Amino acid sequence: MMTISILGDSLLAAAGTLIIGAAAGITGGLAQAFVAKDPADATKPLKSVVIGVVAALGTLWASTPDTAIPLIGQSLLAGYFGRAVLAVLQTRVTAALESARKERAIAIARDAITLAERERYALLPGAAEAAPNSVQPDVAALRARLADIEHI
Repeated sequence: MMTISILGDSLLAAAGTLIIGAAAGITGGLAQAFVAKDPADATKPLKSVVIGVVAALGTLWASTPDTAIPLIGQSLLAGYFGRAVLAVLQTRVTAALESARKERAIAIARDAITLAERERYALLPGAAEAAPNSVQPDVAALRARLADIEHI
């Protein structure tokens, strides 16, 4: 079997992957258009082809098969079920963005806890010994909130 990978050894392999995926997406989109119940819609095949190509190429972003046969099969199915595939891909991108936001929020919270702990010892000379726990409840509350965020 011929090995084709989007991250292959050459630009030619990547271009071949995209061309094969797009061609199979076109075929799947056309098949979906011809199976559709409303043949009177003259723009339906064009819409289905565009949606099929975008869905097929989107699935290559999510999962690139190692050989040509799975690539063609995946792209045909993605082209045929174009709208549903695009909805799934949109959900996947949204989830990845939310995960990145959560990780960023956790990093900011950790930085805030570190700063609060440093501020505790940055009080005027002798003040830290006079009121050693003045900042500690705030730091404990921040740590508890961070633990809640990490478990979401």
